[in-house]
Amino acid sequence: MNNKNMVINAFIDSVLHLIALRAYLKKLFHEGYTINGTVSITKIAVINKTFSDEDLDSLSKYGLKIVIKENKKNTLLKKYFIIYLNLVYYCLCHIFIKKNDNISFLLILPSQFFINISEIIQIYRKYGNHFKIVLLEEGVGSYIRNAIRWLSRGFEKTKYIKHKIILLRKEMRYFIKYKFLIRALEKSNKIENFYILENSKSGFIPNKIVCKYFYEVFKELASKMDINSDLYNNVVLINTQPFFEEMDSNQDIDCYKNIAEICRYLNIKLVLKPHPREKNLERYSNINLVIDRSNNSIAQEIILAKAKEKPLAIVGFFSTTLVTSKIFFDIPAISLGNLIDVSKLSFYGNDIKNFMTVFKNVVSSPKTFDELRTTLKNQYL
Repeated sequence: MNNKNMVINAFIDSVLHLIALRAYLKKLFHEGYTINGTVSITKIAVINKTFSDEDLDSLSKYGLKIVIKENKKNTLLKKYFIIYLNLVYYCLCHIFIKKNDNISFLLILPSQFFINISEIIQIYRKYGNHFKIVLLEEGVGSYIRNAIRWLSRGFEKTKYIKHKIILLRKEMRYFIKYKFLIRALEKSNKIENFYILENSKSGFIPNKIVCKYFYEVFKELASKMDINSDLYNNVVLINTQPFFEEMDSNQDIDCYKNIAEICRYLNIKLVLKPHPREKNLERYSNINLVIDRSNNSIAQEIILAKAKEKPLAIVGFFSTTLVTSKIFFDIPAISLGNLIDVSKLSFYGNDIKNFMTVFKNVVSSPKTFDELRTTLKNQYL
């Protein structure tokens, strides 16, 4: 990218997206770019207070304006007309979208699913081929799920035929979009993946450049927060996930009880950090562990960036924090996927299996509790 004046249009919908965007902006700033543009967030994110005022203010120093993303509703006739136009545009993309290293506009999105043909056409009309799409790190979903998998998740969760039909239509639209638009964009080098991991012959490995900027953001955020990180010193830390509660399954509870017994035998303190979306923490009341209630709204990576001493190990199922803890802080990460019956977890069971395969170079997956005990014992000693 030779042009040092960069216009940005970004969309974020989670705290991880925000951290990834800040990391990318740091990269641009370090490379000498002057930045201006907008960052869109949804009304739901505003209502749920997903981002604090400090979070959003942190983007203003880069010259970015925060706007609320509006969802426009189209009539049925207009929808079919748009589909017809899109099919024409998809074909034209292969003709007109070409590689160009002199970039002056960046469209920054959480995933391929958010690439909109109408928006691409508007960008092309204004900037020609001087644009690029940047896909932000979105956690494990960036590696184990594509847009079809995300839609399949909704298909399995909904009980209503009407909703299933809507999701099926979305799957078909995405398939057409991928076949035509996204392939044309990839072929023309118009998509940049700003992911902490990159694929290699031996599997996924850390992307050192991306990790560098992520780590800088973690340290910067940690320095500005009042965080109780002492609770994590030399402990086994459990990272929970809310789908067990959603599915009314106790497989995780049984697993944690076994881990508590192992930790008692090894004289290691066991701490549990609940997922922010969990509501019923009483599920863990009969397990011999300490629940971290003080840092529940703070990203674990920020807490670990603040901690003087780190956990001995972090355990979970397919949480993003298992991967980031190992990559950024060299804390042994352990998936418990082999210690439960994933066949009873539907969509999430497939995610757990994919996770253990995809991240085998980063996260260990013991096959028995005896193997887990040996792993933790080696860490403790």
